[in-house]
Amino acid sequence: MCIGGLEELLGLAGYYTAVSFALNTAEVSLPEGAAAPSP
Repeated sequence: MCIGGLEELLGLAGYYTAVSFALNTAEVSLPEGAAAPSP
């Protein structure tokens, strides 16, 4: 894997983490009728 690919992978992982932190902080709930994730 080249350095550019590694940078892209790390950036994507960081973006996903930031979005998940924001959604958890805002306590966004599941849409009505959606199945709850397994514990």
